[in-house]
Amino acid sequence: MKKLLFFAVVAMMMVAACGNKGKTAEGADADSLTADSVAEAVPDTTPQPMFIFRLDDDHMQMVYWADRKEPQKTKDNAEYFEEQHGLWALQEIFRRNRASYTKMLMPDGKTFADIKYVEEITKNPDGEEMYGGELHTRADIPAPGLKYMFFNKKGKKMDEIGMYIAVTESYLQTRKLIPMPLVKGKKPLPQQVVKQLEKQYKMKAESSELVSKGDLYGYGVMQFAGAYRTIEEYGEKRQTALALEVIMVGDSVYSYPVEGHYDKTYGATWNVDDDGEYIASSVTMFEGPNGIECCFVHGAPESLTVGMFRVVGGKLERQVYETYHLMIDESLPLWKKDIAKLRQLYLEDDPSEHKGYKLTKYRFIYIDDNDDSYDHPEIWMRADDNKHGAFFTYNKGKFQLMGCEDERMHPTFYKSRNGVGYLTLSGTAGGASIFINAIEVKDDRIVHRLDVLKDEGRIIESTMDDKPYNSEKARQYLENLPETEDIIEYWTEIQE
Repeated sequence: MKKLLFFAVVAMMMVAACGNKGKTAEGADADSLTADSVAEAVPDTTPQPMFIFRLDDDHMQMVYWADRKEPQKTKDNAEYFEEQHGLWALQEIFRRNRASYTKMLMPDGKTFADIKYVEEITKNPDGEEMYGGELHTRADIPAPGLKYMFFNKKGKKMDEIGMYIAVTESYLQTRKLIPMPLVKGKKPLPQQVVKQLEKQYKMKAESSELVSKGDLYGYGVMQFAGAYRTIEEYGEKRQTALALEVIMVGDSVYSYPVEGHYDKTYGATWNVDDDGEYIASSVTMFEGPNGIECCFVHGAPESLTVGMFRVVGGKLERQVYETYHLMIDESLPLWKKDIAKLRQLYLEDDPSEHKGYKLTKYRFIYIDDNDDSYDHPEIWMRADDNKHGAFFTYNKGKFQLMGCEDERMHPTFYKSRNGVGYLTLSGTAGGASIFINAIEVKDDRIVHRLDVLKDEGRIIESTMDDKPYNSEKARQYLENLPETEDIIEYWTEIQE
């Protein structure tokens, strides 16, 4: 289920990005590009396009990839300092011009919505500085960067998450957005284009795809059959595969080569799980004073790369802003304020009994197991004695105490049924008496609570949601609980 969620998120991102659909990226060993030339940013009177990662209307952000402090050259970073400084300089241009980005391209790939800069985010809720380069798919987990919002949200209908292009007014005044509708069905590049590229690279094409096509411009990809060349890497020789990013302007054809891995047995690969097929980016094209400027978003499992294609001196060049690590299936974060709230709920339940036990560790459990259960798990916390603890639900930023365990009351977990989860806490009430507290959870909320007191196996008292309840109905309820299941106890220690 998590794998399906992961591919669904990537797919949604690629649908949303730049107003065009696309998928995959390069890099067989890691979810990153294997053949990049990262251009150092050069200040321009017309700031270039910015990429905004959008989860929802309240979470739209240009996510940082570099530290805000300018890097200094040392003997430790001398080898890669120029690249490091170039990435910082590019980010700094966006920071310096952050208030100027007032237009965001909508999913239709044609219209721009008015946006405004809100604030710079640098610290998490615990007050700690955050590191860039990661895209979080949970709104609970912040990232460092520049936050934006729609200038007027009235009437906005935005469901897609993903990367969106933001530009300045000056950019739109000096550039023209080029309509590049997606090509319906899977069609190859024009035959004359394939032949030209085969001749140029002296290789035979294995496959090609025309992805989007305007009146004068087109974009697609192509890959060659067999090995491209042999290189030495980490002291070992290996063969590479070759694919091309292709942009067509009238009769002119421009290509950018992307090397992958080649194996005689398994063939070519550019990215894990690509099945040997190099697949396209999402692109949005502008025509400017110096020719075409093409924004691209290249998605892959666990990564998303953004940047620009430009034709410079008759050659197609690529400037990579960042290859972000796409964080999928992240656990619910428990910040210091959350832990304080959970401890408070536990103490308030029984001040005299619980004040001697501090909850020092936690783990997530999934009691109701509905479609949103991964986003809203239940929380099990315990004290160091491994006897005293508590169970909580979490929904929309709010915690609710389900029940508490101690040396007398012990939990039993059950398999969920029709999106409903069950937990019982039971133990001796003295002598032959047994107390049972059954909690029913649906949509990450407590919906029912049955309290039963048994004496010698017979129910002598029962309440449902704090109201008197028929003993026979209570007996049937307990007998009809789903099958029990074991929960592996692994804990995250709370760092004070």
